[in-house]
Amino acid sequence: MGSAQGGLTAAEVEDFERGRGLGGVGEEGRRRRIAGSAQGGHRRVSALRDAGEGVGARDVREGPGQGGTRGSALINLGFYSFPSGLYLRRTYLVGRRADSMLHSLVRRHALLPPMQLCRVFLCTGTSASSAGGTASPDPHFMVEYLVDTCGFSADGASKASKLLPRIQSTEKADAVLGFFRSQGIDGANLRRIIAWKPALLGWDVETNLAPKFKLLREMGLSESDIISVLRVHPIVIGYNSQTTLLRRFKIWESLFGSKEILLKNLRSSGWFFSSNIENVVHPNMNFLRDECGIPEDRISLAIQKHPSFISQNPYALRALVDRADGIGIPRESGMFLWILFVLHGVSKEKFEAHVKLMNKFGLSKSDLLTAVKKHPTFLRLSTELLQGKMEFLVKDVGIAPLDIAYHPKPLGLSLEKRLIPRFRVMEILKSEGLWKSTNKLHIFFSSSGPNFLQKYVLPYKDKLPKLLEVM
Repeated sequence: MGSAQGGLTAAEVEDFERGRGLGGVGEEGRRRRIAGSAQGGHRRVSALRDAGEGVGARDVREGPGQGGTRGSALINLGFYSFPSGLYLRRTYLVGRRADSMLHSLVRRHALLPPMQLCRVFLCTGTSASSAGGTASPDPHFMVEYLVDTCGFSADGASKASKLLPRIQSTEKADAVLGFFRSQGIDGANLRRIIAWKPALLGWDVETNLAPKFKLLREMGLSESDIISVLRVHPIVIGYNSQTTLLRRFKIWESLFGSKEILLKNLRSSGWFFSSNIENVVHPNMNFLRDECGIPEDRISLAIQKHPSFISQNPYALRALVDRADGIGIPRESGMFLWILFVLHGVSKEKFEAHVKLMNKFGLSKSDLLTAVKKHPTFLRLSTELLQGKMEFLVKDVGIAPLDIAYHPKPLGLSLEKRLIPRFRVMEILKSEGLWKSTNKLHIFFSSSGPNFLQKYVLPYKDKLPKLLEVM
């Protein structure tokens, strides 16, 4: 292999690979920069290229090691330029002897042939890991890798790197990222998937990933469908292709009534897909049908509109039914299921806050329940927004609170887009003497756009063009 000035002897190569070292350490022919302290943190040593030797920038970081391997060193082979033109970038956790050997190589301006150098550090890293039992990849390297290859923030990359398996090279990670990008998944979508399950970077593409994407395409999902589904519901990747993923897809397709409706819901709100079918979905359906007397076709329609409703904890569903019973709506009523939907998103605390608010306007809890039975969706409003609407309807428009309780639909309408513009129309009509006392305010505010224009605006458009302006 050449003399000590230009390379290593065969015996030295063998010694290097076996981890026996190359002799003492000298200072001539190298420059080093040391930052920090050996005990307090990482010590970074930069060996700069010496003229004519073709050795690129090198970084050696050594410190207390991750996982408790005392005396370990982290060697980052930056970008090495070899005579063959090979470029190598790897980080390995090795013992102090390998650190000493690297410095010896730097000191003597000697490099192994590229493939032998790769083999030396791969073998050395493995040996160190096996010997210590607690060796792990440099977390700082993986943070840098996630930032550089996926665009993670430093904080996001740090969190994800802590959940990564022990990685001796980035070969699988590179393959996984390349596969996702070949499927049209990149940028924020890719980061979301990796953040959900960083261990994906250690998966085998052909064994673990490709079959799942193939199955999704066979189920009728386009590339854009797959991207949308995985963005909302990355757990799909974690399912076994045949025993879990395909079975769940078929069950939910049956529950929704068609593949198109299932895909529509998966694109917008896919988390229901992970619900336990046997212990959650089927018991909930049986309870609503058999104990509440709700027809199955109505339950199916409810699933299409609110899949998360059927996926809730069975005990929580029974508690909702008890609350609906307390409002006084018969289970056989068509309003019963609607009330359940609304209460699903309204806590007991929020409901009681609405009761107290209505008390301020002179309404009792019984009056509130009267309004709920007629139009329950206003319960979803925040207390502040509900108060604003009540104050507008009572103080500005002049509707009696009890009338609102018996005709609560305006409470569910937008204050800025519906109530205020129509109130301005009413004021103009009153100022011109065109407002009829027989007009019912709840109909005035809640009638559809075309009907409103036909009755209150178009008959006066020539005389009062400003009516259209305030709409």
